[in-house]
Amino acid sequence: MKFDLRELALFAEQTVTKAVDRISDLRSREKIEVNYKDAGELVTSADLLSEKIIQEAINGSFQGHRILSEEDGVHNWDKFNFDGPVWVVDPLDGTVNFARNLPHYGISLAFALDGVVLAGAGEA
Repeated sequence: MKFDLRELALFAEQTVTKAVDRISDLRSREKIEVNYKDAGELVTSADLLSEKIIQEAINGSFQGHRILSEEDGVHNWDKFNFDGPVWVVDPLDGTVNFARNLPHYGISLAFALDGVVLAGAGEA
């Protein structure tokens, strides 16, 4: 498989920017819903919104690519099969900061092929 790395990086950058803009807007307009995952980790409505935005963008542009996201419930990343094209997503790194209205958070998106990261973007 051959991929245009510039196209992938641009897609990642645009997708991350869209997600950051949407969750920032969400926080300015509404109270963020806060819940806890099974392991007691915080998860907010912003985590889930960011994940949804990113997953929809990937599914709309890259059919057949798999997505590994923190909020998917995948807890054994070391057992995940990275063969083929995989997008790795952290929909909201710094959830606790975000929930406390602190500016230290970010979103990351990376494209890997056969376990090797080839492109990505992050924004805080």
